Amino acid sequence: MSLLTDLPAELCLRILSYLRHDELTQLIRINKPFHRLVEPLLWTHIELHPPRWHQLYDIKQPAPDIAPEERPYHHCLPEDEKDHLFRLNNRYATKSFVFFLLLGRLFRTDRNRLNELCCQVRSLCSPIDPIEWRDSYISDTSSQADLEDANQVASLKDLPDLWNFFPYFTRLDRLELATYGREPRSFHAFNDMPPLAGLRNVTLIGYVPAYFAQYILRSGTSIERLTLGLLDTPIGSTLYTPIKNPASGWKKRNEPSEEEESDKEIRWYTEDDDSDSDEDLDGEAVAPRPLLWIPKAIPPLENLSYLHLLAPSESVSPDQWRDIVWSKARETACFDEWVRLLLAAHQSIKNLVIEQRPAEYDRDDTLASSSEYMKNKDVQSEIRLITALRNLEGVTFPTLKTVDFYGFKAYENLAVREPALNLRINGLQANYHLGTICKFNIEYGETDEDGDGMGADYYEDDQYDSW
Repeated sequence: MSLLTDLPAELCLRILSYLRHDELTQLIRINKPFHRLVEPLLWTHIELHPPRWHQLYDIKQPAPDIAPEERPYHHCLPEDEKDHLFRLNNRYATKSFVFFLLLGRLFRTDRNRLNELCCQVRSLCSPIDPIEWRDSYISDTSSQADLEDANQVASLKDLPDLWNFFPYFTRLDRLELATYGREPRSFHAFNDMPPLAGLRNVTLIGYVPAYFAQYILRSGTSIERLTLGLLDTPIGSTLYTPIKNPASGWKKRNEPSEEEESDKEIRWYTEDDDSDSDEDLDGEAVAPRPLLWIPKAIPPLENLSYLHLLAPSESVSPDQWRDIVWSKARETACFDEWVRLLLAAHQSIKNLVIEQRPAEYDRDDTLASSSEYMKNKDVQSEIRLITALRNLEGVTFPTLKTVDFYGFKAYENLAVREPALNLRINGLQANYHLGTICKFNIEYGETDEDGDGMGADYYEDDQYDSW
């Protein structure tokens, strides 16, 4: 019987393609020739979400360019195949964590090896938790260096974070990131780093820093498919003292003395506290806000054929027992950015998807299923979006084929749709879909950490009928 190492390389690679990731990591240690053969299988296409993740979260219309079942998932163990996605997702989050921790170690100890490995990666799809990663990176660095000087350990906090690793992926063709949690610290910009010139497919969802999104946009001339759903720093609830995530620039007033602490409430305010501004984001539940990051001047996106824009939207539901504070000023500015992006891509875009997700805090009472909620929601946010997009009605989109809206009431007969909700772009009648809600944690104001980065929740199986 021939040994695996005696087979022709082409046949050997075909056999190895059926092995699980953990089995490949064992084979790669056999010898140097085998290492060279197996390493590209591990590094060329990296999919760190659990199996079934894209089946649940990818939109169905228009169809994705990669079918969910064709994703290069790490193979499940037999006992995992029928496990609940909640437990499976937690186990697979460790894979992403270890992957970026490895990059951090190489960034610290061997930049040449970091370059060598990252240059092999053509596609990367991963969840990211920057806060948890950074804390563990500092701990790992301290342990590796066996640092005893407290000042030395503290200085590690000034090292670049995981966002600074991405410029090393110089041959990256596809980048898909779902980001959970936002670091409340300044970001290490890398404006001097060259753009990722080969990027063709980009998905950025969740708490992605503005500097990183702008860096990715510098690769705009090569990008063909773009999905953007970026969130700003979350704001916590006034139900908790102190507020977990107070808005930037807020401060305390009427702070009680220690003996008065139990009798006087601490209130937070902005400089416009006495006005009726929607930006006085002081409430028991503050909805996630879209991030404003798109520059005023955008170079033409000459090859962009698919654009998917998504953001939270105002939630007006009779079932709420706490009002959800919503920033209409932020919403208006977000729509203006979307219009600028569409104008930059109007010559090449073929498929346009715009998605709103009504913000709903996660609670234990009888919250309707996502599909039931969407069928009975208020339509004011839809009207404001359509009003903003009417600025495009006179713009020519020579290649546009489909327009899909998610987060809209879907009437069987378009004739019964409110006239204010009908929109034609380039003469095309838009398709309307129910979509889903954006669940967020009322205490911290963050989107559901177990969803897709934009608050979609997979616990309710019937929710996905709404897509």
